[in-house]
Amino acid sequence: MLAGAIEPEADIRAFHNRYVYYVWALLTFSTGHRDVTAPMGKLGDFNPYQRTWWISDKERRHGLSARTLVIPATAARQVELYLEHLRQLSIY
Repeated sequence: MLAGAIEPEADIRAFHNRYVYYVWALLTFSTGHRDVTAPMGKLGDFNPYQRTWWISDKERRHGLSARTLVIPATAARQVELYLEHLRQLSIY
């Protein structure tokens, strides 16, 4: 007999939240990114072909202070797996 009802949606939500944090932490540690206005910018800032990420994490009063970083293969692969995770969630 089960101790309680199984709630698959709650399990998926909990996994997703932990997974998002893991991917964010991996990217933050591998890029040295500092959150200014948003954590890691947008997924569109990632270039999977060159394994680069465009970030703007410094505040400047005049002009743009941004840079493009080459990210480690492990981090790039994790972003690809995260995008697949999002696709799978959309069909769930």
